[in-house]
Amino acid sequence: MPILLIGVPIAEIVTAVVVARWISWPLVVVWFAVALGLGIVVMRRAGTKSVTSLRAAASLNPGEQPTEEEIVAPLLSLADAALLFAAGALFAIPGFLSDLLGIFLLIPWGRRLAAGIGAVWVAKRVRRAASGSNPPRGRSGSTVISGEVVDRHDDPPANTPVPPPS
Repeated sequence: MPILLIGVPIAEIVTAVVVARWISWPLVVVWFAVALGLGIVVMRRAGTKSVTSLRAAASLNPGEQPTEEEIVAPLLSLADAALLFAAGALFAIPGFLSDLLGIFLLIPWGRRLAAGIGAVWVAKRVRRAASGSNPPRGRSGSTVISGEVVDRHDDPPANTPVPPPS
């Protein structure tokens, strides 16, 4: 993760410098400004799409058992809206590499591919957590050992002196 925080900005800067030498700095600045505007428009569209999906999900009759299609369709639409929002956010970040990833997420088959990869990743994590094959980890990466606290009221506290037997 720290490599991403350092490596991605460095890669974006290097790419911007290479492209600027090829097409000039003023055109790079124009590209970034246009990409920012496009990113804002895409994020607004994704927000509208997610609200529409939530309204469709909320319109289900509470007394009836919904069909699988009535459950899955709003979830797929929400996932699609989330990926569209991610595409807009990637456009809003100045850089050519993030713009390329944003273009990939703007294309419908790119979103389907990203959603499929994300679904597989989530399914693996859920299966692993449900099977108990991975012990829970603490913040520092150390293994958490399950245990039980035993509270004995008849024992004196550890820091009080025990009176001598009489």
